[in-house]
Amino acid sequence: MGSNRNLVVDSGTSLIFLPKKDYDDFFEMVKKDQGIQCFGRACMCSDEQYKQWPDLKFVMADGKEYHVPRETYVSKGGYICSVRLMSIASMDHWILGLNFFHNYYTVFDQEN
Repeated sequence: MGSNRNLVVDSGTSLIFLPKKDYDDFFEMVKKDQGIQCFGRACMCSDEQYKQWPDLKFVMADGKEYHVPRETYVSKGGYICSVRLMSIASMDHWILGLNFFHNYYTVFDQEN
C-alpha cells in the first residue's frame, strides 16, 4: 500500500492476508479509483471492471520486485468477482500465501 510493511511468505497459507487497515484501504482504493462496489470479499464486477483490478507489486528488502496479477487473487464468475485476500484485525504484517506462489518457482532453503 505504498509503504514499508513486514511480510511472511508461507506456503501453508491459502490466501494473501493483510492487516485490517491495509485491507480496508485497498478496498477503498478499488471503490474510489475503479468504481467497483464490494460487499466483503464479493464485488459487483463486469468484464471491464475485472480488467481494472490492479496487479499487486511487492518490493522486497533486496530491491527485487514480485508481482501478483489480478488473475491470481481475483476470480470472476458472472457479474461477481471474489477477492482472495483476507484480513486479521490484530495482525501487523502481510502473509503471502499460495496465491502468491502460483507465479513463482519456489525453493525453501532451511540451512540458510
